[in-house]
Amino acid sequence: MTADWIHELFNQFDLQWNLAHGPSLETLTDEEYLWEPVPGCWSIRPTGPGGRGEFEAWPDPEPAPVTTIAWRLSHLAVGVFGLRASHYFGDGSLTHANAERPLTAKEGVAYFKEQALQWRSHVERLDEEGLARPVGEPEHAPVASLVLHVNREALHHLAEVSLLRDLYRATGGTRLVHPSPHVRPSEDQGLGMAPNTLSFMTIQSGRTARQLCAAADEALTEAAFRSGEFTEAERLFGEARTLAGCDGDREAEALAVGGLGMTLHHRNIAKLVGGNAPADADVAAEEELMRRALAIWEEIGDPAGTARALFGVGLVFQVLRRDWASAMPYFWRSFGLAEAVEESGDLYGRSEIHRHLGACSLGGFRTPSRVSARPRRRCPRRPSALEILMVASPSTWRPHGR
Repeated sequence: MTADWIHELFNQFDLQWNLAHGPSLETLTDEEYLWEPVPGCWSIRPTGPGGRGEFEAWPDPEPAPVTTIAWRLSHLAVGVFGLRASHYFGDGSLTHANAERPLTAKEGVAYFKEQALQWRSHVERLDEEGLARPVGEPEHAPVASLVLHVNREALHHLAEVSLLRDLYRATGGTRLVHPSPHVRPSEDQGLGMAPNTLSFMTIQSGRTARQLCAAADEALTEAAFRSGEFTEAERLFGEARTLAGCDGDREAEALAVGGLGMTLHHRNIAKLVGGNAPADADVAAEEELMRRALAIWEEIGDPAGTARALFGVGLVFQVLRRDWASAMPYFWRSFGLAEAVEESGDLYGRSEIHRHLGACSLGGFRTPSRVSARPRRRCPRRPSALEILMVASPSTWRPHGR
């Protein structure tokens, strides 16, 4: 019996690629691609000539830093597949310096596939004698051994990509609890402080958790009404949440958690507008963030914060689950606290409470008698959402995906 060694060598990789990694990468978003789960990550950054992506790889510190999905796919495309195909089978013209370093998920996945197919096309032409041939410098191994090594490298890093995507979904794209070991305080900041505690994030940024929340709100407004790019808002809210937890600032923690919920909500809305239903896990993550913020606001007794969080939970049901019956109790409770929202200086927030409650009413929904949140007597006239928006909203704002 004669073995088909080319088939056997590639089947090791193909089985996992076809079952999991290949289909999964088709849905990779730019936000996942560039997500930095901790400070100090290595990634692809637009620091080259003309904003060209550059690859962070040298010098190699000990321990190695956490790397983004963008970094891992670029490492696979160039370091694992591309350079070997060029060096062992081509003209050797591909180098780390001239390789492409895509800054978007679509281009990054396409470049990875292109380089992987280049490598595969060369190996598939070999017979048994070719597979047994030593490849020479620098690896000194038969081609067959090198193919097995490349398979292991690819599967190893693709599994890391899958794990990062799971973490991204589970955290809503926020940073994880511990920063990179490469983040260090300056000499005058490290007194009595362990080098990998989150207190450094406060000192490094020079901003408190509440200041980070304010900056995150601005970034979210820009993303929701203009750019559609939510990464910066998520990063700032995530850092604020971590700092607030370290400092025991429950109000700042509630602001940050609610901000993360609203950021994820706008992401989910953008998917709907683009014709793609958000994943159930993303909707569940949004609801969890909204409810967590609500619990904190109720705990500290803040009516404006409670109103915003109730509104956030209502959005999950009304907009994403299309369950208006479940949304209305939250909207009515939020409406009952709307004046506190206005008194806090958030006219736009109050207008949104009015707008969504009105949308439910115009949609023909009638509150069941068992829902006690609805006032039993006629409410005095409140300013309409349009009236409030005319006061609160800059004329240049344009809703993004709402």
